[in-house]
Amino acid sequence: MTSNRQSSTPSFFTTLPGAITIVAIIGAVAFLAWVGARSEKAAVAKIRVKVTSCAFAGSTATVGLLVVNDNDAKRDVHIQVEYRDTAGARLDTDETTARAVAAGDTVRLEEVTSLDAPAKDGTCTVTRVR
Repeated sequence: MTSNRQSSTPSFFTTLPGAITIVAIIGAVAFLAWVGARSEKAAVAKIRVKVTSCAFAGSTATVGLLVVNDNDAKRDVHIQVEYRDTAGARLDTDETTARAVAAGDTVRLEEVTSLDAPAKDGTCTVTRVR
């Protein structure tokens, strides 16, 4: 004779200790993500990027950049540059990467970009470093 009764023992995760375990796991994952984000922000804070030259020629702009890595590790540095004309209108934005900048090292970059609109003169500004 077979029994159709199911076990009355609840699953571990439907009990109070199981619920506490689930909350603890979610909390640990969130904490580790928060710590990782903070350390990445701290590493980016130790990167300095300066515009050393900015030249416009029709629909092309050339920007010179100086990248300084004050971190204690080698990093790739992603840089966003914004190009504006003399009236302040944004002509374009572009991204470039300084690859494998050694700890304590300084690297010079020159980036040429095609602008959305031609200009005789303007400004080049670093808008984001990551």
